[in-house]
Amino acid sequence: LAAVLFALGGYMTAQVEHVNQIQGLAWLPWILGSVRAQVSGVRWREGMRVTAGLGLLFGLQLLAGHTQTAFISGIGLISYQLSAISYQFFIAHRQHQGTDHHPPSTAHPNTSFIPYPLTLIPYLLLGVLLAVLLAAVQLLPTLELIGLSSREGGLTVNEVLSFSWHPLLATK
Repeated sequence: LAAVLFALGGYMTAQVEHVNQIQGLAWLPWILGSVRAQVSGVRWREGMRVTAGLGLLFGLQLLAGHTQTAFISGIGLISYQLSAISYQFFIAHRQHQGTDHHPPSTAHPNTSFIPYPLTLIPYLLLGVLLAVLLAAVQLLPTLELIGLSSREGGLTVNEVLSFSWHPLLATK
């Protein structure tokens, strides 16, 4: 049901004319699914498989050719991972509340000194590094092209904000 709502929802249908955005956004549910598998508590070998999958999926999204979609997906990925980590800390704290034990430990059985959610950060970084390496065949020529384009020096403030929504309109 969630996949149908995502695919046929207003945001995706509004992008019908933008093929690169649809191609990039098609990978987003799979990317979030791989992070979900990572957060749900996997061992080292399984974590590396999930990391390889995350790197492959994010690399394919980068190869779709719409960097804004990849950037927004990356922000969503980080937000999702942080919310899952926060939720695990909250659950661990709630389970140990009111007992005479030491402060709550969310340590994975294999690591007694590092809280388990914090061990996920290297997996995420490794997945992003793998994605950038996979997409380097497209990203490196793009970086060279940026240096030769009319936007080489960046955009002025007026150009950046030309199509943005004014914050004062939020109250209307």
